[in-house]
Amino acid sequence: MSAGKKDSSEYEFRLSFKEKALCLAVWTAVSLFLGRLFFHSFVFSVPIVCLSPFVLKYFKRIRKEKRQEDISSQFCDAMSAFAAALSSGFSPENAVAEAVSELERINGRKGYLQDELELIAKKLSIGESIENAFIGLSRKTGIREIEQMADVFSTAKRSGGSLPDILRHTVYMLEEKRRLKEEIRTIITAKKTEHRIMCLMLPFILLYINLTNSERYYVASNSAIAGIGFAVFFGLSAVMEKKTLPRLIMFLLSGVSLAVCAGSRPTVAICAVVLLPQFFGVLFDRSRKLSLRLSEAALFLIPVIAGIVLMLLHNKARFGSLLDFGENYQLTVSDISSLKVTPEMFPSAVFYYFLMPFTAIDT
Repeated sequence: MSAGKKDSSEYEFRLSFKEKALCLAVWTAVSLFLGRLFFHSFVFSVPIVCLSPFVLKYFKRIRKEKRQEDISSQFCDAMSAFAAALSSGFSPENAVAEAVSELERINGRKGYLQDELELIAKKLSIGESIENAFIGLSRKTGIREIEQMADVFSTAKRSGGSLPDILRHTVYMLEEKRRLKEEIRTIITAKKTEHRIMCLMLPFILLYINLTNSERYYVASNSAIAGIGFAVFFGLSAVMEKKTLPRLIMFLLSGVSLAVCAGSRPTVAICAVVLLPQFFGVLFDRSRKLSLRLSEAALFLIPVIAGIVLMLLHNKARFGSLLDFGENYQLTVSDISSLKVTPEMFPSAVFYYFLMPFTAIDT
């Protein structure tokens, strides 16, 4: 894991080879599991594995945010110790050394920020200004609070104010900001946990079905559930995504998933109506360009329409009619084509499902 320099507002974060290899290995295992679970074939794991670049990008963003949160939290503790040391009469370089010692006492080991602060202490000992040293640190880490602290040093030097007092007030404001972020993070974490649980429910339900009823008949049903699950997931993710290219790709994947669902079990595809409010919201959002809205709609609809057309052509070629899905040719115990719904059946059906007492039977 390393960071390259660009400017004070942007820096480059890279995953280590070990992190990339671990991420790809885990995603490959997940892809094989999903392919086997949903489609009973590892062949269908290949398209899921092809999403690895997006998974790496997501993992990189998560690692970057986590690293910046850790450094920002440690920086507040370091600046609190730095301000206390300055108030006690320490020179700036010795005050930085005290901040490093405080971080080691809190964290129990050396970390990235401790190494950088030791480097800053060496720079101060050879005459570099403290604001320039902290500006360099902000460029390495991409953390806004460090750049703001450099501005505080520069302003205090120009105005001739008491640096320890200014630092104490600044550290107090940083700690208040950190507390507010922690409260917001706690709320968001609860919502994310709910989202993860909902995402895991579908695979576990299908895993239970596969373990208890492993007949070949369930392959089409599992494929349909997988298709509608991915369609809703990619559709909602596309609506929440802000960047144009990932948004377009997710709309395309949502359409392809819905087409797979319709090809496996057309009746399950009806569940996609939950996407209609979001779809119309995107289509009629006047704050965005019309060409972009039409492109998103087309990327979603073209795979769906193509899937439906191919399914109807398959019906025509195999059963002689576009709307014949083969229900008359199913080899089941009862002839389902002879089953009809008549009004006189309703009273007995209501009694059987809702009013009939529970009875124990031998199996």
